[in-house]
Amino acid sequence: MISSDSEIVKLNVGRKSFVTFKKTLLTAPWFETFFSGKFKKPDMINNEYFVDRDPTIFLDVLNYLRDGKTIQFSNFENKKHFNRFVFECEYFGITIENTWEKLLYTNSKIIKLNVKGEVFIIAKSVLQGVKWFEAYFSNTPVVINNNEYVTNIVLDEFRVLFEYCLHKDKKVMYFQNINEKYILYNEYKCLSKYGIPYFYK
Repeated sequence: MISSDSEIVKLNVGRKSFVTFKKTLLTAPWFETFFSGKFKKPDMINNEYFVDRDPTIFLDVLNYLRDGKTIQFSNFENKKHFNRFVFECEYFGITIENTWEKLLYTNSKIIKLNVKGEVFIIAKSVLQGVKWFEAYFSNTPVVINNNEYVTNIVLDEFRVLFEYCLHKDKKVMYFQNINEKYILYNEYKCLSKYGIPYFYK
């Protein structure tokens, strides 16, 4: 005999049909109440349980439950899509602790940084080990269109930091158009400001 939690159920969400195991749905508090029988009997349409929600975003919620409440980053097109998913999860009593910004950083190999309107593109691996970037991404940085991270760092200082990240594996500093010794000194001072020790002779 199949237990009631293991039975297959059919849902009609916004006139679209979904088929899943009841035990999958019961991991969401809303469905636990829905099937409890403590309140009014659920509405039925053609032997399907009717749920008056957006079927497109409900599929994301259902897949999240099917995957054991694991977020599949590739399922989301952008921040707006993810935020709609979070909102829908809240309706069903599911708390999502992750943010789009953290998911984007965790799952991206290439990072786009928008500094005063100028966009810098760099491999995430290049940023590792630089304390300023580690602190920046450990918080909740702002992400705008095209998944660009926004920072208010001084543009000229960021260019120095960016250049350092590109060449830090070579243990040699490369700066364009540096001919004067005092300019090089200021570049190194800038790095020190962002937690990178410098050595100047």
